[in-house]
Amino acid sequence: MRKKFEYKWVILILCFLVIFCSLGFCSGTKSLYLNSITGYLNIPRSLFSINDSIRFITTAVLSVFFGALYSKFGARKLIALGFLCLTGSCLVYSFAENIFAFYAGGFLLGTGLAFCSSTMTGLIISHWFKTRLGTYTGLVLAANGLGTAVISQFLEPMIDSAPDGYKNAYRFTALLLLIIGAAVVILLREKPEAKKQPLPPKKRPQRSAAWVGMSLRDARRKPYFYVLLVWMFMSGAVLQSVSGVAIPHIRDVVLTGADPAFDSAFITTALGLHAIVLTAAKFLSGVSYDHLGMRWTMLVIHLIALGSTVMLVMVQSGAYTLAFIYEILGSFAMPLETIIPFLIISDLFGEKEYAHILGVSTAVLFLGFAAGTPLTNLVYDKLGTYRPALYVIIGLLLFMTVSVQWVLVKGEKVKREILARGAD
Repeated sequence: MRKKFEYKWVILILCFLVIFCSLGFCSGTKSLYLNSITGYLNIPRSLFSINDSIRFITTAVLSVFFGALYSKFGARKLIALGFLCLTGSCLVYSFAENIFAFYAGGFLLGTGLAFCSSTMTGLIISHWFKTRLGTYTGLVLAANGLGTAVISQFLEPMIDSAPDGYKNAYRFTALLLLIIGAAVVILLREKPEAKKQPLPPKKRPQRSAAWVGMSLRDARRKPYFYVLLVWMFMSGAVLQSVSGVAIPHIRDVVLTGADPAFDSAFITTALGLHAIVLTAAKFLSGVSYDHLGMRWTMLVIHLIALGSTVMLVMVQSGAYTLAFIYEILGSFAMPLETIIPFLIISDLFGEKEYAHILGVSTAVLFLGFAAGTPLTNLVYDKLGTYRPALYVIIGLLLFMTVSVQWVLVKGEKVKREILARGAD
C-alpha cells in the first residue's frame, strides 16, 4: 500500500519560498544599493541608513502584536499583505527622488518583513512539525542566502549599468515578488486539518523536540528572560551593522584604486559566495542544535562571529584573499540574528505562548537592527572609516558570548524543573 503524501512537505517548500523572496530579495541585497543610491542622489550614508531604522522599527512594533494579529487574521492574509507591502516598497524605492520617499519605502518594507520572514515561517513550521525543529527551521531560513545569491547575479549588472540603474533593479524585484507571492498565498494551508502530528517518543527524546513550556507572564518573572532580551538587542545591532557595512568597507579599503569592472565583478562574486555559504550555515546551525544542543551551538557561532569581525578589521588595500575568507567565515556568524533567536525561544520557553514570547523577543531584535546600522554609518561619516565601530562591535560580541551562556544554564535548569513536575 502506497504511503499517503503529507502536505507538510508542500508547506516546507512554501516557507522556503517566503524566506527566499522576502529576506533573500529585499534584505540580503541591501548592501548592493548603498553606494549607488547615496552617490546618485548625493545623500550621506548615515542619513540614508535611517531608512533601515524605519524599516526595523516598523517590524519591531508589529512584532509586539504579532501573536494577536496571527490569531485574528491567520497566516494566509498576513502573508498576502506582507508580499503586497514588499512589492510596494520596491516600487517606491524605484521612483524615489528624495530621502523622504525612501523612508516611506522603509515603512512598507518593515511591514512586509513583519509578516513574511522568520517569525511567520517559524510559527507555521511549529504547527506542522513537532520534531527536528532545528533542521527544518534551518533549512527554511537557509533560503535567505540562496535567494540573495540568485538575485544578486541579476541585480548587480542592472545597478552598475547606469548611475540610476538601481531603479530597474527594484522594479525587476517587485515583479518577481508579486508573482511568487501570489503562488504562495494560493497554496498555503495554515495548520494540519484533522490529524494531530505525532509527539516525540518518550524513551529517546530529541534535543529539539517541542515541549509545553511557560506563559509570557511566567517568563517575565525570570531574570534570565531580560538578559536574553539584552542579548537579542545586541545580536540585532551587531550582526546587522557588520553585514550592512562589510561590502562598503571592502569597497573603501580593499578595492581602493581598482578598475571599476573588477570592482563590480569582485563584489558580485563575494556577495554571491557569502550568500551561498550562508545557506549552508543556517542549515548546519539547525542540525547542530538538533544534535549538540543550544549551548555548544551558540558557543561555536559566537566564536566565529568574533573571528570574522577581527578579520574584517584587518583587511587592507588589495587584500582580496582575506576579503573572500571573511565572506565565507562571516556567513557562519549570521545565524545569530536569524535562526538562533527563534530556536532559543522555542528551547527555553516552549509552545504554550510561543507566538507571544517570540513577538516580544523579535521586537527587541528588530530594535537592535534599527539602532546598529545608523550608528555604524554615523561613525563612517564622522571619521571616514568603519574601523572604530568594528572595534566596539568586537567588545560587544565578547559580552554576548558570556551572557548568553549564563542565560542557557539558568533556562535549562528551569526547563528541567517544569518537565519534572509534569512527569510527576
